Amino acid sequence: MCLEKLEENKYSSVLISSNSQTNGRGRNQNKWFSREGNIYFSLGLIKNTLSENLPLKTAVIVSDAIKDFFDIDIQLKWPNDLVYKKKKIGGILVESVNNNGKFFVVIGVGINLKIDALEAHWGDLSLTMNEKERLKFIKFVFEKLSKINDDNFLSDWKKRWEKKCFHINQEILILPDEKKAVFLCIDTSGRMIVQLDREKRVFSSSEVKIRNAY
Repeated sequence: MCLEKLEENKYSSVLISSNSQTNGRGRNQNKWFSREGNIYFSLGLIKNTLSENLPLKTAVIVSDAIKDFFDIDIQLKWPNDLVYKKKKIGGILVESVNNNGKFFVVIGVGINLKIDALEAHWGDLSLTMNEKERLKFIKFVFEKLSKINDDNFLSDWKKRWEKKCFHINQEILILPDEKKAVFLCIDTSGRMIVQLDREKRVFSSSEVKIRNAY
């Protein structure tokens, strides 16, 4: 829907929110069903250039917004998870289309406010909000995310992301082969740098599993 609106060439940005998702999609085409009462929105933007680090920049902005709005400290897991009390409470998906040299970008964000006991393997913020309150928060995040086209905005994003990441210098498993490595840091493109087999290695599209976390 966001891409369709951008392709009409009537808007420089588009924001679409939803009360639930019946066909949600994450990285690697993973699908999920999302119940009513949580936060789901997509922001469409037109960019002249496209950077690999956009999902990680978005994670910093969204986690900062949660802190500012709810006074809740959110941690980050590479590459795109929002974490609270060692459980995933949200995620970010960035998709793009090259349209005659312009990039139509859609940033999708999902945040669990409150989930039921049957879904306790996921986390939430333990919050209940009505629609008016949810829209107020979404607008709050939108105002911050809309600045992401400015190259000078969030110039210290890498340092801030690493500070929020809960598995820096910890052992991880790189999926799907479950190779043991130590997560060291990220580079300016958002790729993870790990210690693997006594060498520093760089990965851009893998999934990682953290011990004693979800």
